[in-house]
Amino acid sequence: MDNKELNVGIADGLFEEVLATAYSPTVTLSELIKNSSDACYIKKDSIVIDINTANNIVIIKDNGMGLSAADIHGLTSVGKSKKMTQGNLLSKIGEPYAGSKGLGLLTAFNLCECLEVLTHSIEDGKTYYLSWKKGTRKIVYREHDQTCSGTVLTMNGVSDDDIKMLIRDDEINKLFLSSITYYTNSDTLPSIKLYINGILTDKKHNITLEEVYQKHNAPRTKSKHESFFVSKGTFKYSNNTLTLSHEDNLFNVCCFENEEIDLTSLDSVRAFLSRNNIIFKTFKARLGNFDVETELDNFEGVYYVWRGRKKGDFSYPFGVRVYVNNYGLYNYLGQTNDWTQHSEISQNISFTNYKFKNTYGYVLFRNYDEEHSGLKVSKERNDFTGNLARKKFYHIMRSFVSGIFSSIDITLRENKGDGSAFVQIQQNRRTNVNKPIDIRDLIRSDLPIQQLVFSHGDAIEIDRDKGLIYVNTHGEHKITISNGKKELDILIKGEDPTPNFELPTKPTKIKEGNTKNLLDLVKPKSLINVELSNISTESDNASIDKNVLKATNKPGFYQIDYVYRAEGHPEICRVLDLIITPLFKKQAIKLRNLFPDYELLDNYHKLNDVVDEISTGYVNSPVVCGIALRSLVEISMRHFIEDVLEEEPEKELNTVAKMHHILNLLSKDDPRLEEDIIKEFKSKLCKNRKLITKYYEELGLNNYVHDVESIITSNEIYAFSRRLKNFLGFLFKSLIAKNNCTS
Repeated sequence: MDNKELNVGIADGLFEEVLATAYSPTVTLSELIKNSSDACYIKKDSIVIDINTANNIVIIKDNGMGLSAADIHGLTSVGKSKKMTQGNLLSKIGEPYAGSKGLGLLTAFNLCECLEVLTHSIEDGKTYYLSWKKGTRKIVYREHDQTCSGTVLTMNGVSDDDIKMLIRDDEINKLFLSSITYYTNSDTLPSIKLYINGILTDKKHNITLEEVYQKHNAPRTKSKHESFFVSKGTFKYSNNTLTLSHEDNLFNVCCFENEEIDLTSLDSVRAFLSRNNIIFKTFKARLGNFDVETELDNFEGVYYVWRGRKKGDFSYPFGVRVYVNNYGLYNYLGQTNDWTQHSEISQNISFTNYKFKNTYGYVLFRNYDEEHSGLKVSKERNDFTGNLARKKFYHIMRSFVSGIFSSIDITLRENKGDGSAFVQIQQNRRTNVNKPIDIRDLIRSDLPIQQLVFSHGDAIEIDRDKGLIYVNTHGEHKITISNGKKELDILIKGEDPTPNFELPTKPTKIKEGNTKNLLDLVKPKSLINVELSNISTESDNASIDKNVLKATNKPGFYQIDYVYRAEGHPEICRVLDLIITPLFKKQAIKLRNLFPDYELLDNYHKLNDVVDEISTGYVNSPVVCGIALRSLVEISMRHFIEDVLEEEPEKELNTVAKMHHILNLLSKDDPRLEEDIIKEFKSKLCKNRKLITKYYEELGLNNYVHDVESIITSNEIYAFSRRLKNFLGFLFKSLIAKNNCTS
């Protein structure tokens, strides 16, 4: 069969994602495993990886749908994918697609010099062979006589260092951890089989962590040195509601199933704690800092907690991992990311099993669709990007999930519910009149609040069901609390409840292009009887979205009104002076001066925007601006051909051919061009036409993908802008003249 060649490009808007492919060898394999998993049409199939250390080759084989001729042609536009679009949300085995960016195959070039693919298409009924050498920008393919099933992807020319990394024990563990099958007995997901020089590794555990838990979830003796899983906590989050279940293997006291907590209501949290007799000591201060409005995807997960873990107890690696559509985010695959802050728990509270190295588990975002999600996976695909949704996710996991489960452990270890734990936490407490005090902030008791005895005057009211104390009048008031064996005296002082808050007195400066949560500027210590959630920010001239200053605000002076509104209190308004400072102002002016007429392109406002964005961003983001400069040339030529020449652009002509066409017309004094414009630009452009096309070609974005050393710099962006200024100036002036004539 004859070979066919395809030129490879990058889809519009995906250049940053292409550059951001992660460079770890294990991450590369994980990305390619996702591609194979998405192609599976047989449930519980196998994906085979074979690492040949002698020949520096890595092979990945699946039995999936294979690549059709249309799919192969689709590879020519890196970044385009049919997955997760137009209702195409699930693979043939009914699982959500693990990948949807159209970048997976390109990731192979982080590992190899040449990629070979043998694939049998279920759709076409044909077998194809294709090869792609790094840096060539060309895919060569042909129909193939050899029969095969699925796809065999061979990566040649893998470096010695990368081969050594891939066969390390810790990297192999990380590779298997990249799929959630490590934890669950899925009826659909494919398994991973890893061969090193043809020998199947035994690093993958034959049973899931849940099965390990079932074997070790009860002590054989009551010795305090006995090692076993002391607890299992499961959790589900949906629409500001957290559903918890807990198995207590230590004393079999605190066990419950599907307890729902409304995270928008502290009363709901307190009622749950009171029902289950939990002393909520950990992360208590964070409960009031819950972001109700931010949308967050549903997630679920489990914690298994081992007591006194010793080397050799079992070989599962510890840690809590995050999975999106069954495949892990890379930042969470190792054993170094204590993102749930269990180390903080164990450091601050010594008597707890919730230590970082004792906790095993995962969080799963099932049916995650990034296009409609508040959470966004970072361009490096190792974590979620830092936005309000990620803050909310972390807050729920740390303050509620880890906070509650560790508090259960602390409660159980302190006592067994026999009334022996009765300790005073605070002897004196100041509060505002009618503001509730949580009784568990004052004492620690293993008895339910309903069994305690309270002695107090008429100015004090106690809500036993919610565990709250209210002071109704100003002054000092004494409360005596007894568990039947011991009495504790607490002095509470009621103070004026008038609300107040303050802002910085000096103008606040923020750089152009940045966002800012404006509520972060409220002085924390100035808050008196004011919840941040009751403060709203407003402005006549600044763009604000849910108290967040938007990145689109231009440099200048703004006034932000902070308004506190709460039922039963007068409205409070404070004003913040805000200055947005221009980003790289001098450099922006310098580049804009190369195109003095660009602002007159009234009917071509996108060209105005592109020049503005390049001038303000090229210092900080030169790679993206390099692509924008190339696009500026292409879009300007298209408008020129359509509007000035009144021709239909020939789709068969590439950009360089179109440039020559335009310059030919200029050299021949084409009557469709203005005489003054011909005089100004003819000599500048026609004698330098080879250089002009050369400059454009040197901006070729594929160079950056295949040769990282050629990534463009800000100085080069300015240099290219200078080299192309006459050509762009000619196009701009011609468009402006045409626009003036028609208007």
